[in-house]
Amino acid sequence: WKEWVTKVVITSPDDGCRVWHQILNETHFEPNVTIVRYKLLSDVCLGGLEIALYGDPNRKQVLARKVVTEDVWSERCVCRRHDWSYQMKCQQMAQQFTQIDSDLRFSPLDPRLSVSPIHWLSCVHTFNTSDGIDFDRVLAEMQTRFAPHKRSYSFCHYQIIDNEAYKQCFGEYVGFSQFMDEILRSLLSKTSLPDLEFVSNLGDWPLSDKRTEPPLPVFSWCGSNEFNDIVIPTYVNCLSSEVYVQNRPFGRQSMAFDHKKEMLFWRGRDSNEYRLKLVELSRNHTNLINASLTNFFFFRDQMEALGPKSPYIPFFEFFRYKYQMNIDGTVAAYRLPYLLAGNSLVFKQDSSYYEFFYNLLEPYVHYIPVHKELNDLIQSIDQVMQNPHKSHQIIANSRQLVLNNLLPEHIYCYHFNLFRKYSKLLTTRVQLRPQMMRVFNETDVCKCAPNLRHEHEFNAFCIVSQPKGRITVDILSVFGRQSMAFDHKKEMLFWRGRDSNEYRLKLVELSRKHTNLINASLTNFFFFRDQMEALGPKSPYIPFFEFFRYKYQMNIDGTVAAYRLPYLLAGNSLVFKQDSSYYEFFYNLLEPYVHYIPVHKELNDLMQSIDQVMQNPHKSHQIIANSRQLVLNNLLPEHIYCYHFNLFRKYSKLLTTRVQLRPQMMRVFNETDVCKCAPNLRHEHEL
Repeated sequence: WKEWVTKVVITSPDDGCRVWHQILNETHFEPNVTIVRYKLLSDVCLGGLEIALYGDPNRKQVLARKVVTEDVWSERCVCRRHDWSYQMKCQQMAQQFTQIDSDLRFSPLDPRLSVSPIHWLSCVHTFNTSDGIDFDRVLAEMQTRFAPHKRSYSFCHYQIIDNEAYKQCFGEYVGFSQFMDEILRSLLSKTSLPDLEFVSNLGDWPLSDKRTEPPLPVFSWCGSNEFNDIVIPTYVNCLSSEVYVQNRPFGRQSMAFDHKKEMLFWRGRDSNEYRLKLVELSRNHTNLINASLTNFFFFRDQMEALGPKSPYIPFFEFFRYKYQMNIDGTVAAYRLPYLLAGNSLVFKQDSSYYEFFYNLLEPYVHYIPVHKELNDLIQSIDQVMQNPHKSHQIIANSRQLVLNNLLPEHIYCYHFNLFRKYSKLLTTRVQLRPQMMRVFNETDVCKCAPNLRHEHEFNAFCIVSQPKGRITVDILSVFGRQSMAFDHKKEMLFWRGRDSNEYRLKLVELSRKHTNLINASLTNFFFFRDQMEALGPKSPYIPFFEFFRYKYQMNIDGTVAAYRLPYLLAGNSLVFKQDSSYYEFFYNLLEPYVHYIPVHKELNDLMQSIDQVMQNPHKSHQIIANSRQLVLNNLLPEHIYCYHFNLFRKYSKLLTTRVQLRPQMMRVFNETDVCKCAPNLRHEHEL
């Protein structure tokens, strides 16, 4: 449709269903792109969901409606379905899985390389589609060849047995194993996988060198023409699917292609000599290329010639330029999917490295190819400038490729099909090996077994509290103490707090640059003491009610959600709220632009949002009235009492063991210290 989606309403027959949602609109393209994201805050929405998209805030113009009739369960619930892959249409994504077939097919060594016959035979025996995979030998080879070099190589050995995941990791830097852990957790909560075991490489470099080593079936994020690794979606793709979907460029492209700066743009670190050459080209062609380095590590001797370091630029700011450069780092540049999803034209350096989807890309169809040495880059930019109509078509092709192949459902199905096909190659029985540890414990999550379905109508939420030393007022006291009318306040955004989040530091930096719009400073330094000189000194304490001398208030995450939000909503200032994955028990009741002004997590739209609000003061009054009414209807003491009461009652019904007094337990309070209204004392309790 061409209409602007202004409101989304998600309803369910289940009164306990709680859903967060977000709307992303793009209006500069044909056809328009609208993305509606939603996430269950409760464990389940029994009876399904109905998602309605409206073209007006009064819900009169229905643009689209999606109805799900089955129960909808949250990501944290274990709800295995034997027909999951059918429901996900994984088999219809066959074209995408040609890379899997290629990786699982033995790739012979180049006959020009000198390899002894004995070496060749060991290769075939270790990993060959026809002979199968003797994983005992694979694991022994990995432990012999790579495990002793703890600082150079890191990998994990995984086993899936009876739909339980186990692992043992080797190396000093194994933190990246969390990405495989989460993919397995998510897949095993949705469907069943065959018993299998595999090795997952935690480094960027592929490990199974064709030229000098027997090819080993190692799962890696990056492949190469010179290696035999089995390529899986990068941890960046998995982040996008699991956690950071808000970083996807779709729905965030606010500038039409023809209005952008006609230059090639790039930022990154010095992890490849050709990146340095790109910066040199930028120095020689300042009218065509804007490229600089954000960090020096590999080529520090070039800092004087190619420095200074460029300051950080938010990723979405990249798309203010017509042309984007994708150039190798230590291996393939993992940003390529995000560049292809934007509405800028991608120039891609020729490379022997590849990700799992590169086989789908075609030069001049999805991107502009550039020689590895970049010696044709300037010529390619000139040619593109002379044929602007082709740029539009290539951009449309690349965005469609992302939509067809790189969304979460494709990432899930890729892993699912890879695990199934790989498991058929194993010739050894999968048995739990010593030193293996369970990846996750299912007792920590909900289960949608039939006998539990009626009991999972609620979730546990953070309860409103009073953060020590910051807000020490009850919420009712905020009402009745708003002595200054909104129109008489200082027209600025106000914030005070400690340094418990990097984005709080960014807010202070914005305040330094826009002193006429933002008054933000830190009251304490603890997490980022090294920034005290740059962002200090500490701001003196300001009583909370003094906050409301300013028209606009900022709510920004600390270590978790900022617990001051209810108090800000109760005041008569307009609240700007940072997007966040954290929430309190009442967040499902909030609606953007109804109760607050939403701001991107990176704060890159904060200044624009403040300007828009200043130009529409009448809307501020309505939003403030809505937010204060929400507090009165949902966050007063009686609501807090009832919330606890209902939570305790419903929770108690889930306990399967009898509650008996355990040793070492102490009484919380002594009833002899308080009065009782027993029948014989009732006449004494009239006050």
